[in-house]
Amino acid sequence: MMNFAFTRACGVLAGAVMMASAASAQVSESEMEALAAAAREEGTMTFYTSSSEATVAILVEAFQKEYPGINVNVLRLPSGALNTRYGNEVASSVYEADLFNSATTDLFEVHEDWWQPMTEELIPNLVHWPESAKTKNYLHASFSEHGLVYNTELLQDPPTSWEDILDERYTGRCLMIDPRTSPTFVSFYHLLRVSYGDEFLVKLREQNCTFAAAGLPASQEVGAGGALIGFPVTVSQVNEPKAMGAPIDRVRPSSGSDIPAHGIVQYYGVPVNSSHPNAARLYLNWFLSGAAQQLECSTGGYSSPHPEVEGCDPVSEKFHPARFDISAEERAEVLSLLGVDG
Repeated sequence: MMNFAFTRACGVLAGAVMMASAASAQVSESEMEALAAAAREEGTMTFYTSSSEATVAILVEAFQKEYPGINVNVLRLPSGALNTRYGNEVASSVYEADLFNSATTDLFEVHEDWWQPMTEELIPNLVHWPESAKTKNYLHASFSEHGLVYNTELLQDPPTSWEDILDERYTGRCLMIDPRTSPTFVSFYHLLRVSYGDEFLVKLREQNCTFAAAGLPASQEVGAGGALIGFPVTVSQVNEPKAMGAPIDRVRPSSGSDIPAHGIVQYYGVPVNSSHPNAARLYLNWFLSGAAQQLECSTGGYSSPHPEVEGCDPVSEKFHPARFDISAEERAEVLSLLGVDG
């Protein structure tokens, strides 16, 4: 678990975006002052997240600057590992997480009783949040489209479509995220299968790509020259090692493909069993503000569900959120076509 001790000044946030809403008067100044006071009394919050480590660091720093006296501890893991850890903790009656964020809906849908109802009483800024991005016990935020990372020193003409990844020059020199690590990646390969047929996944298997556990290590390995390309990855998973000097860049093969643009949506919920529920509520409420949404988008590669937030990546008209309703039979077929065991 990382405890972000920030020393870098985050600067003045961009002006808050006014999320016009007739219901905005419902969020009174006294309510917010009371929530902030209760959060400061708790003094700390533990945040379980699958979002980009660098982006979360920037957001947490800004939150702590806005609300001094509240320490935020962050545990960042890929969604599959994070879900497993949290599920095991709950099964053992261990309640570390005060706020939970994953790129899958598994725990929210299967264990509805683990989460507080998403109401305006819980999170006042929900009055501004689009109805399409809310459910009874969690909310949607932060869209990120999947793309492909490539080594800029070893490859000058990267793939421009998903069909291009089958080119023989990538045989044995490619990385692909292991579909067994998360339903998100089962969804990605399932979309390729639905769009191009079984033969596409068979040919992809014959490319002898090395499996990676997640997008960030895939980008790091491509940057180290271990492969020419890696997929599927989000912008943030490429930007982090790129900012540290890795010779990599990202392309969007969906722009040259007939299939939808597959991607991740981040989901947030407040656990019922939380030691610091007010700090979690305050953070999530702040995160839904125009200023925080704009700040997240400024880190690159994110789109907000709220259309009035400026500076965000546009959501492709073909955007296809990762599916979590793929049957066990279909999952097994996808894995079999890719040559892996379930």
